[in-house]
Amino acid sequence: MKLRFNKIYGIILIGCFFLLIHWAKIFYFQLETLNEKNEYPLDYTRRSIISNNLQNKLAKIKDDDLLILSIEINDLDQDEIHYKTHQYLSSIHKEKNNLLGFSFIANPKYTLDDFNLSKLQLSKREYLNYHNSIFQMDDFMGKPLYQSQFSPFQVIVLSKKEILKLQENPLIVSMDLMEELEGGHSSGVAFPSTGLNFTMQNMGLRGKDVKIGLIEYEGYPYQKAFPALYNTKMIYDFNQGQIKIGDFNFHASFIASILSGSNGIIPDATLYATSVTNGSSFYEKVEWLIHNNVDLINFSGYVNSKGDGNYGHVSKWIDYITSQYNITFVNAVGNSDDRPIYTSSLAYNAIVVGAMNTRGTITSNDDVMYEFSSYRETDVGPLKPDLTAPGQISMGGDLKGIGTSISTPLVSATVANIIEYKPFLKNYPEAIKAILAASAIRKTAIDYGIYPSSLHYSDKEGAGVLNSRQAINWIVRNNRYLVTEIDYSKNFIKNLSVNKDETYRVALAWNKTFTASSTNLRNFITDNPLVDLDLYVVNENRKIIARSVTSHNNLELLRFKATETGNYRIVVKPFKADLQKGRIGLAWW
Repeated sequence: MKLRFNKIYGIILIGCFFLLIHWAKIFYFQLETLNEKNEYPLDYTRRSIISNNLQNKLAKIKDDDLLILSIEINDLDQDEIHYKTHQYLSSIHKEKNNLLGFSFIANPKYTLDDFNLSKLQLSKREYLNYHNSIFQMDDFMGKPLYQSQFSPFQVIVLSKKEILKLQENPLIVSMDLMEELEGGHSSGVAFPSTGLNFTMQNMGLRGKDVKIGLIEYEGYPYQKAFPALYNTKMIYDFNQGQIKIGDFNFHASFIASILSGSNGIIPDATLYATSVTNGSSFYEKVEWLIHNNVDLINFSGYVNSKGDGNYGHVSKWIDYITSQYNITFVNAVGNSDDRPIYTSSLAYNAIVVGAMNTRGTITSNDDVMYEFSSYRETDVGPLKPDLTAPGQISMGGDLKGIGTSISTPLVSATVANIIEYKPFLKNYPEAIKAILAASAIRKTAIDYGIYPSSLHYSDKEGAGVLNSRQAINWIVRNNRYLVTEIDYSKNFIKNLSVNKDETYRVALAWNKTFTASSTNLRNFITDNPLVDLDLYVVNENRKIIARSVTSHNNLELLRFKATETGNYRIVVKPFKADLQKGRIGLAWW
């Protein structure tokens, strides 16, 4: 009986062995067939350069199906760009001195504006050649929708087969699915309540010689239909003879009239008007403004992709552009309390503006936040908005508007006034942000104290309500600000004279930056983790009087009441920094 059982058991084992061999042959055949059909399988050793969204999409489509991609490539050597710019300017000065009969000055002097303009021209040439060389080298059939003139980003249409081949290129840093971006608008008493009437009437600031870039969604300011814009200095990004009446809209005209209309806040400013229709055109129009050397950009709208509330490729691109070319970018936070903040409003370096309601009075005791003003983030990123401004304006008659679209040009006008008063500050957007935050003493929201790490910062309105008079008349006029490069390996200290029982505010701002580390091909752009700087005020006995120590924001704000007359110290403490040094803006009053 036992022998018979062992014989049956052996037959079963032999059968299972042959069955396993058969299954292995089938699996091997299917694998060979798969490899024949997929010439460029996904390289799992480099799949980190392909976003999760793109990986999921590639798994569902055929080899010849086309996708729109946002691609980040290795950056140019920024040190080399700086060196070439200095060399060019030095040669110009040498040639000029020789023509005038002067001996050559070994260290010629040229302004920061000269340097920035020359750097723009050089960067544009270098980036365009670089972008073209990558795809010519690989003989791609893809159609570029946008090639950045000033950054290592581009948008291109590629097939799945080309995408899988492109991942092998060591010059590619990341590839993401470019969702069809949506865009839109975020749209009497406002001027005096912010102090803008004081800066114009008492200080004579009218935006003279300031160039403001306007980005609007599907429309341009219409000068012929808006009497308030008849005499406005306006430059369009098109030939006016080629445009139709339908290409103009009320929203764009109203925003322009708030800024530089006959009843506007800064009537002597020059406006550079652009209109976007999709994600690619947004990039192109911003770069057109940079090419025209505008001093700041006003965007009373939004650009969004799936996953709003998260720091995405639009936010990152804005941060790159602003940090490399020192552009102040003022953006509406959006009118959607029931959904997270839009993607374009989550850039660390942008000044993002929410809306509050003055209830038609100049006094602050009846102010409230507009419920539509967005403030929710879904990602660990910057705290937005940075500040608020009145969200309802009447320009006379039926010309009325409401929304964060309306708040935004009030902040842009203040930035323009700061630049007019101190022109060199246009090159230091972090200083401008610190000045605006330190001066925003008016409060509307009731959630101050929600952040234990920064008790005087609100989730709903940031640093507070815009106060142009305090910003310019008190801080800028009295030199209560600084911009400097600091060593991240040690504390930075600034002495502050205080009087007993007086209240003081201090704001610290810095940019999210990008660096490039040398390779044998090109320089690899690094999306640096945000440098974490903490802000303290200590007394003469080194006792901490106040602090602001957020971990994922690039704006710190504190407020304190001096308990004695004497010298306090403002201390900027680098808590975590992967870089050796960086620039900060500091403001106090």
